[in-house]
Amino acid sequence: MLLMGKVALRVSDDGIKIIDKDQVLRRRHVIALKAFGFTKKPPSNVYTINKSSHDMLMGVSDYLKKFGYSIDSDSATLNELESISKVRENYNIARQKGEQIKHNESLSLLQPPSFASDVRIKPYQLQPIHHMIEVTHAANFSVPGSGKTLMTYAVFDILRDRGDIDSMIVMGPIASFGPWEHEYKFCMNSNSKGRILRYHGTNRKNHLRDLQKYNIILTSYETASNDADWLKRYLLQKKKVMMVIDESHHIKSISEDAKHASAMIDLGNHAVRRYILSGTPVPHSLADLWSQITFLWPSTKILFSRDKYKRMLENYGVQDEISGRINFLWTRVTNSHLKEDMPPMLPEQQVYVKMSAAQEAIYAAVERDMWKAYEKGTSTSIDLSKFRKNRILRLLQCVSNPHTMLYRDSDYNLDKFLSSDLNTNASLDRYDEIPPKITEAAKRALEITGRNENVIVWTVFVKNVEMLCDEIKKLNPDAQPIGISGDVPTSTNSQSDILDREARIDQFKQRTNGILVATAGSIAESISLHKTCRNAIYLERNFNAGQYMQSLNRIYRIGSDKKKPVQFVFLKSVFSDGVTETIDDRIDIVLKERTEQMHRLLNDEFILHPLELDTSSSAKAQYGDGETVEFYDDAMALIREHRSQGKI
Repeated sequence: MLLMGKVALRVSDDGIKIIDKDQVLRRRHVIALKAFGFTKKPPSNVYTINKSSHDMLMGVSDYLKKFGYSIDSDSATLNELESISKVRENYNIARQKGEQIKHNESLSLLQPPSFASDVRIKPYQLQPIHHMIEVTHAANFSVPGSGKTLMTYAVFDILRDRGDIDSMIVMGPIASFGPWEHEYKFCMNSNSKGRILRYHGTNRKNHLRDLQKYNIILTSYETASNDADWLKRYLLQKKKVMMVIDESHHIKSISEDAKHASAMIDLGNHAVRRYILSGTPVPHSLADLWSQITFLWPSTKILFSRDKYKRMLENYGVQDEISGRINFLWTRVTNSHLKEDMPPMLPEQQVYVKMSAAQEAIYAAVERDMWKAYEKGTSTSIDLSKFRKNRILRLLQCVSNPHTMLYRDSDYNLDKFLSSDLNTNASLDRYDEIPPKITEAAKRALEITGRNENVIVWTVFVKNVEMLCDEIKKLNPDAQPIGISGDVPTSTNSQSDILDREARIDQFKQRTNGILVATAGSIAESISLHKTCRNAIYLERNFNAGQYMQSLNRIYRIGSDKKKPVQFVFLKSVFSDGVTETIDDRIDIVLKERTEQMHRLLNDEFILHPLELDTSSSAKAQYGDGETVEFYDDAMALIREHRSQGKI
């Protein structure tokens, strides 16, 4: 190849410079550089671009070399180019190894050196562990309850024993701290010298100078985002750190102003190993993948830039291309793998509870309100979306406990209910009975504890937790139900609040006839109750299928006593005739359809499917606009039936 001449290439925090001192750049190459985004200020022969990405630097270097230019680079630029080349090499190796492991059915047995002798790796857990070790930056998308925490500790222990890492930092929901600590005690032998720190709370920065002394550091997305510079300075730039994002679907946002996602990607650049864990990595759409995958391989841009990926998603049939790009970096244990290790499940019990006359009147009044508004319409799409969400929630409140409508619910940002019909408001204000569903749930919970078994009662609304606990104590003064709801904070910086919540859960686990009453949003994710509880009663459910499945997996998962069956009881309100359905039945139909769909999709070991579900633990993030329309239409179809039957 004809040598075109020498140009200087320089990189700095301010961007990239190409210095054409001898004016050897051909016109067509100058035009190409301008197309890249480079500019030149006459009379200098310096071309600059005010950004310095790995892709840009390597792209310009490759382009100039391709056309025969000799490149003069200073030490900083050479180091950067060598680093990029190393990343590319590691990526190619990881891609090859990842594909090989995913199709290898005879992987060698593993026993992490510090694991207790009676803790055994399950055969189906071998592939994710081998994969995480060999692929360097990988995803474990195994279904809930498959042992992702144990698998991650196995990887940590093996890598630390090999000297590849010094410590591990886990970013996750605050509710995950306890399970990570408990699993560590379960996995490791008595000689293990591991030290675990919760980096959280108002006094956390007192630990900054000691971070390097800990083997495992647990923190939340919020804390890590706020303290990113401190974590880099005192930990990630000092030690070889393995960084894990637990429940990584919480950083799924592709938005540029997504605080947590951006912070995790930035922090990940300073870790020697990066892993993400999630049973539902694509809860809504393929857009959910960008931040998670970019965290794993930020320099390689497997899913391109944010803007290019967004444009790509506008095209039809892109799933195959996306799957092909990321297939090597993730593994999944499916429900089929777990089948032999799961406890037996008794047929679910559907218990129909008649509404009282007063409750039925309020429910009918709310349906009439909805129908009138439906016929009238609302002024804007924002008003319409908010109205639909609120009215669905009002129907849910009616069927279980109209009292909840008299109080503000902070979980759902619902104010006290006010109808345009003054008679409805008056009926609600006069409502002073204990709703039949509350009484039925309390009786059934006490029946279970009478057999010296624990039971969890799930509800949707905060006020129900308090009222159900009161009713249980009224029916049996010796009972000591434990309540957990949005009133027991799960996402604040108050360490005392977190410890109080965990103390309540531990108190329940230590009982043999305990009753735990909880909102699904408070402990549906991360908490494991399967070793001490095998009974669950649902006072009511909402349309959030992802959250519902998470709640099922609190007691139905591997590690349960396989000789003792699990029982789920669902309470559903009906009209006083004992036949006419309420919103409870529509919810039941939707949840059955969506959980069956979710099970089918999660049973695929090789394809990631958008689940179109909301797995957020936040009640405020309950429904997307598309879901709201669908659920609202279901509710209106039911109201239409009630009108034809003369019920409203």
